[in-house]
Amino acid sequence: MIRFIPEFKGPIDPQVARAFNKAVTNLDNIYPAIPAGESTDINWNFVQADCYMDSPVWVDDETGFLDQFNYLVRCYIGEITLASRIIQEAA
Repeated sequence: MIRFIPEFKGPIDPQVARAFNKAVTNLDNIYPAIPAGESTDINWNFVQADCYMDSPVWVDDETGFLDQFNYLVRCYIGEITLASRIIQEAA
């Protein structure tokens, strides 16, 4: 299960972001829609594994890989929007 961090203040490593974009668009990481025409869902366990293997950020305690990954997931699913990031930065 993905743990969500309420506020992630650190910078996202560009290589983690690239790995995330690659993994989230990989068709192997998307559950097929059943029945046809309904929305699909992403297998976040597979996406996380692909990101972990493709990024040079290996040790979570030192690099915050999971914090970065979870922040990117929250942005992807729309839980964090550009507007909320601007308000958060201004505060």
